Amino acid sequence: MYYCVAYDVGNARVRRRMVKWCKQAGLVRLQHSVFAGLANAARLHELEENARAELAPSDRFCVIPLDRAAWQNLLLLGKQPDKEALSRTALVRYF
Repeated sequence: MYYCVAYDVGNARVRRRMVKWCKQAGLVRLQHSVFAGLANAARLHELEENARAELAPSDRFCVIPLDRAAWQNLLLLGKQPDKEALSRTALVRYF
């Protein structure tokens, strides 16, 4: 399934970890705190559990599932990754 993940995190260390977890889930960065792409439920659940353990009460974390129709109607303008990069099925490894 396709997902859009957005967050607002005050702690710089936690923000860096959120980026890592989103990329590990197979998502691609659209903006500083917005990621989207094709990911399986297990990876998203892991991302949610990591975020739940690290977020402060004032932080925000949002996961929006997108069905195929919503994904096909996604509009990307400006300097953004193409939809092909967002729809990749192979995970990217980050070291």
